[in-house]
Order: sequence, then C-alpha cells, then structure tokens
Amino acid sequence: MNSKIKNVEIYELGEKGREISSPWSSTILLVKLTSSDGLTGWGEAPTTFMTLPVKESMHEVERIFKGADFFNVERNIFDFYRNSFYLSKSMEATSALSAFEMASWDLIGKQLGAPVHDLIGGEFNSKIRAYSNGWYSDCKTPDDFVKKGKAMVKKGFTALKFDPFGPNYDRIDRAGAKLASEIVAALRDELGDDVDLLIECHGRFNTPYAIKAAKGIEEYDPYFFEEPVHPELEVGLEEFKR
Repeated sequence: MNSKIKNVEIYELGEKGREISSPWSSTILLVKLTSSDGLTGWGEAPTTFMTLPVKESMHEVERIFKGADFFNVERNIFDFYRNSFYLSKSMEATSALSAFEMASWDLIGKQLGAPVHDLIGGEFNSKIRAYSNGWYSDCKTPDDFVKKGKAMVKKGFTALKFDPFGPNYDRIDRAGAKLASEIVAALRDELGDDVDLLIECHGRFNTPYAIKAAKGIEEYDPYFFEEPVHPELEVGLEEFKR
C-alpha cells in the first residue's frame, strides 16, 4: 500500500461562472488527488466572489499535500498552517485547505474500503430529511413563491428554504419588510402547517435590521432564520439571539 499523494489536479466548473457569481451562486472549484496506487479523492472549495484567489490558494496548498501521506490529514493541515504564518486563517486559505482535507478523507475511505462516517464515529442517522433550496431564484412576488413552492411540495419536499428579502442589504425598508412578510404569509397560507419554512438571509443584515426582519415574519412560525447578520458580527448574532 502506497498512500502518498502523487498528483494534484484543480478544476473550475461553471460556464461564465465568474460573471454571474454571487454570494450564494458561484463557480465550483474541485481538487482531485491521485495516490501512487492510482486511487482518487475529490474535494470542493467554496468561492463566492473569490474564485481566482481561492484557486491560487489551492495551488499553494498543493505544495504541502503533493508527495505527502494522505492518511496524515492533521499533520498536513498543521504543515500548511506552519508555513502560512499569519495568513493561514484567511478565507481563501481556509476554503482551499478544506478541499484538500475532504479529498484526503475520500482517499482514506477508498483505501480502507469503508465509508468515511465509519472512520470518524460511525452512523448516527440512517436517513436524513431533505429540504428544497434554490427553487425561488426567479421569484419576485408572493404568487411566484407560492407557485414554485407548491411544485417543490408536489415533488415530495416537506421543507422549503428561501430568501424573501430581495435586493435589501444591510438594512431593510418598510416596503421590503412588507413584501417579505407577504411572501412568507402566502406560503404558510397555501402550504399549511405541515411544510416547514426555512428562512435564509445570506448574512445580509446589520443587527437592528436583522431583528426587524425576523419580527416581521415571526408570526408565520419559520423553522429557522439562517445567517441573519453579517458574518463578522459575532456579538451582533448574540444580540439577535436574545
């Protein structure tokens, strides 16, 4: 058994992806690790607007992982951090590193002939409930959301994730809050209480406006209210929770 990483290939997927990239719809960056025995492992790096710098960072991570033993996941990660000095915690570096870590575990599972979950604690759930996401990308009005939402329920989904806040960012005005409330209300009225409504904010609001947006739809019993504040507002998230 030879568990050395012999070759690294990085792929960017998505036609004209950089032109249409958004914080929630971007290109896909994949890494393919090939071992000396010919096994392959795959990993993905999230990018948002940072496709080019993440891709370049993946090439830097490659310098550490290529030729290394893929079983030594933690050691390889440590070596990357050690050689990155004070820049190892950047978004680009962390995203790139995650792809290599994922691909390493893919190789380990294939080498041992076992699913990765058996190697890191075993199965917890035999099945997982799925929710529908991305179905609302061209929806503008409550009727649009209802029409698309019903189609997803017809496919068998019992939970729908969506962002009702349109172009509002950092703040939300009265019109935006009213429209968001109408969208959520329409879905609740049409779909009933047996379908869970999962609200996605994409980290768009400052804290006071996140609270305002949440209060505007609270009566419709959303299952969760995801990423309400900007990612760096850790204290703001605590305030929102209170």
